[in-house]
Amino acid sequence: MKIFLNLLLLCAMAAPSVALAGDKVSCLVRAIDGQDKPGGIDKRLTALKKQLQKPPFSAYKSLRLLESKTLIVARGATQNNKLPTGKILRLTFKEKLLVQKKIRLRMHLSITPPKAKGFLPGTLFTIADGGTLLVAGDPYKGGTLVVGVTCSAK
Repeated sequence: MKIFLNLLLLCAMAAPSVALAGDKVSCLVRAIDGQDKPGGIDKRLTALKKQLQKPPFSAYKSLRLLESKTLIVARGATQNNKLPTGKILRLTFKEKLLVQKKIRLRMHLSITPPKAKGFLPGTLFTIADGGTLLVAGDPYKGGTLVVGVTCSAK
């Protein structure tokens, strides 16, 4: 009986995801300059403040918005955006899911040098509708470029 109850609990926790209809997402791509110099978090990044105050982003003493751009991406399509480093961000909308009664968006992100012949493999990720993925790593003017991608179903 105990095994049956554990199995039942495990099945309830692993709720299946269901693909939903939805043809487009709107994604706000933010390029952020992370520096070791004092300066705090740019007021234009208030929506991301909670995430930026947690590791590994809390290591930056200054986070300043360099630019932002909205990309409308159709399901199965890809949009490109040139970053301040000259690299190209490539964003693909894979699908919209319903997981435990909440909408999730499955996306693919790749950041590639501008003269590369092909795009790097990148990252497949799933975020909540209206959620943000933050990625950091490329050197930028003595600091680090942080890229924030916030997507919402349309």
